[in-house]
Amino acid sequence: MPEKPPIQELRADQCHHADISDEQYFLIGRIIVEWSKLEATMEDTIWMFLDIDEDDGKAITKRLGADGKLQLLRTLGARYILVDELRAPFVKLLQYVDELKEGRNFIAHGTWGTLMPDNVPVALSLKSKADPGEVISETFPKERMDAIYDSILLAKRKLIDLPELLGKPRRVPREPPRP
Repeated sequence: MPEKPPIQELRADQCHHADISDEQYFLIGRIIVEWSKLEATMEDTIWMFLDIDEDDGKAITKRLGADGKLQLLRTLGARYILVDELRAPFVKLLQYVDELKEGRNFIAHGTWGTLMPDNVPVALSLKSKADPGEVISETFPKERMDAIYDSILLAKRKLIDLPELLGKPRRVPREPPRP
């Protein structure tokens, strides 16, 4: 899991510039895209636990955000993963995804710019855990963005591999339409 940078006061020579590089646009975009794929994999995992097809699964999960999906996965994992050797890593994986969610949300909802004169990408947020009216910012250099991206891919892969570990099919075939 990539570490957050330490909290620091702005130096007198630092300021926020509203533009970001094309590279940063790319890095933001690929994190948003892979997070969406991770959430789809979370939905597939819920459907797998419940042994339901895609149509029924969508009816259950379509309005759930990441928090709701994580809560449902915690509940289902506790019910359906009966082997301790698999349950403990699954619980740890869900905690990992929950921590990743905070970074993803900052990336997706932050106001982006560049911290000058350091030329470091930065996202600002009014919604973070801060005093009212206080703006919080976090730096997101390429190394941190790459680490977040890689972490999302790892979490997605672990969820994709779970059905095989449990001896269950990933997808339940759709039932034919009723006459």
